[in-house]
Amino acid sequence: MITLYYWPGLPGRGEFIRLLLAVAEEDYVDVGRRDGPKAVAAAQERFGGFAPPYLEFGNRVLAQSAMILRILAEHYELAGDSPEDSEMAVLTLLDMVSEVHHTHHPISTELFYEDQIEDAKRAANLFRAHRLPKFLDWVEDFGAGDTFWLGGFCYADLVLLQVLDGLVYAFPNAMAREYLERPALLKLRGRIDAVPAVRGHRRSIRHVPFSNHGLFRHYPELDP
Repeated sequence: MITLYYWPGLPGRGEFIRLLLAVAEEDYVDVGRRDGPKAVAAAQERFGGFAPPYLEFGNRVLAQSAMILRILAEHYELAGDSPEDSEMAVLTLLDMVSEVHHTHHPISTELFYEDQIEDAKRAANLFRAHRLPKFLDWVEDFGAGDTFWLGGFCYADLVLLQVLDGLVYAFPNAMAREYLERPALLKLRGRIDAVPAVRGHRRSIRHVPFSNHGLFRHYPELDP
């Protein structure tokens, strides 16, 4: 039995893992959603990792999203035509997730958003003007597949889909403008989303939608 430990109610980094397990058609226990946040905190103390997610997989306890995803992808043959390219892509995507989080918490995660709004506005303005288009340029340049991002369908497609949709949730106005200039990227997003296992997960109770308690948050003042 596979056991996932992640905070309930947050898509966060846990949703990348849920999505991969759904495509692998693998059952698992989602401890946070079943038993609540105290169970996740207890696992953090027990496993000694810095932060969830954790995954009990066989006789191993895995931490760090990128490593969990890589090991699962290898196990379920979802690493792609070039596992090295897939891993590089996923690591870059997860770097972008951290940059997005920085836009609404530019000073510290120990402070509420309301305590750093002016700094967040400045961070978000710079992100929308510079980092977002640079990132989307990289997505288009790095991928070479006619159907999926890197060629054959792989776990990098799943992470890309979640990141693109997170960006739309956080910055709908900016992403609408970017998609107008990038119709091929929008079509790629649609092809990934249309994979039956992906669509099935996103319509299931396993799926955790975006909200303003996660990594991707929408504040109108950050996306004029």
